Amino acid sequence: MAKSYGERIPSLTDDSVYSQWKKEVNWWKFSTQVDKKKQAHTMVLAMNGKPRHIATQLDPDTLHSDTGLADLIAELDKHYLKDNTQSLFCAIDAFEKYTRPKGTSIDEYISEFTRLNGIVVESRSLSQAGGEKKEVYEDGLLAYKLLQQSNLTIEELTKTIPLWIGELVQQKQLQLDEIECMIPTHS
Repeated sequence: MAKSYGERIPSLTDDSVYSQWKKEVNWWKFSTQVDKKKQAHTMVLAMNGKPRHIATQLDPDTLHSDTGLADLIAELDKHYLKDNTQSLFCAIDAFEKYTRPKGTSIDEYISEFTRLNGIVVESRSLSQAGGEKKEVYEDGLLAYKLLQQSNLTIEELTKTIPLWIGELVQQKQLQLDEIECMIPTHS
């Protein structure tokens, strides 16, 4: 069985953050029902772009083994681990372009927004010596981006901002002087 009910195979594309993909593969390999000898092939078929080109240059018979997935990842590491700066740029780009899709609840939006910001922080730590995890965006800027990318109407913002600001202030993630510019005005 190549895919069990509800199983999502991590896909590596030109726009993926490699370090995040590797984490997802680690979770996947412990939960999948795909035979170990077929795991590398399954991953290759879920790839697109440069990652798939790199993977398909490998001998399929070599990947058809209990260590095939590890061998595939080792080959991809040669191409992607040396370029952590590009991974950081891809993560920032995905975060900057993300806006709340229509029909997505605020809670789902905030969860995805937070997840994408986490990938940016993780990618930054990989691209810097010492690997210390530091925020890329200051809290006030994050709060601003959260509102700007939410696709809320003025009416929805007027109702939502006091709730969000209250939570952020309580969590001491937002200074009171940063709030004023976020409240929409009715002209």
